[in-house]
Amino acid sequence: ISILLLPAYYYRNDNSWKEKVDEHLPNLLREISDAQKVGLPLPRAVIEASKRQYGPLTDELQLMAAKISWGIPFSQGLREMQKNIQTPLFDRTSILILEAEKAGGQTDEIFDSAYVHVTELLGLKRERLASMSSYTWIIVVAFLVFAFVIVILLNSFFIQLAKQSAQLKTSSGSSLNTFGGLPLHLASLQLLFFHLLLIEGLFSGLIASKMSTGRYTQGLFNSIYLLILAWGIFKLGALFA
Repeated sequence: ISILLLPAYYYRNDNSWKEKVDEHLPNLLREISDAQKVGLPLPRAVIEASKRQYGPLTDELQLMAAKISWGIPFSQGLREMQKNIQTPLFDRTSILILEAEKAGGQTDEIFDSAYVHVTELLGLKRERLASMSSYTWIIVVAFLVFAFVIVILLNSFFIQLAKQSAQLKTSSGSSLNTFGGLPLHLASLQLLFFHLLLIEGLFSGLIASKMSTGRYTQGLFNSIYLLILAWGIFKLGALFA
């Protein structure tokens, strides 16, 4: 859990920042398109758009506008902005804008098309999150069922088995608890089941995030929650009743 905390915190903040950038991207495209419709060239339209607020996209846009005002070409400034943001949606949009600048002509229509395209992609992403959220809970419930089965097995079967083996040891004078000729160490078995529960919790959190968001990294906090739950079951004595 301690090892996962730092990368989980980093990836959660990074993914949250990128999601907010993507959410404000359609507004930026619309502002640039509107500025071009009133006769402003593309670099000037970007400078004017940078005076408005677009969440975390604002700082990167203002930096790009400053570079353009210093004489840096628009294409170079956009590529540097693309490297700083690095989201798949912004990468595709940047390629479209660069190609539009090379082609010339009425780029405002291209920005309008990009606005519609980006808006549709974000809508599809929200629909995916809504449709896959139920599967995330299914995975969590599967983990709880797995933990419940382990607790039941240990308390209703293996502990009774260990007691019977202890009685056989006492009557036979053997130095080991055995069942079917094999040694039976209840503490080792309990620890083994606990390790299985930890493995299940770790990968359940990652898989739930992959199914819902498409990224394993966003599932680190889910894994931490399930690991804490597994550790709680272990420490509360559910595996040692």
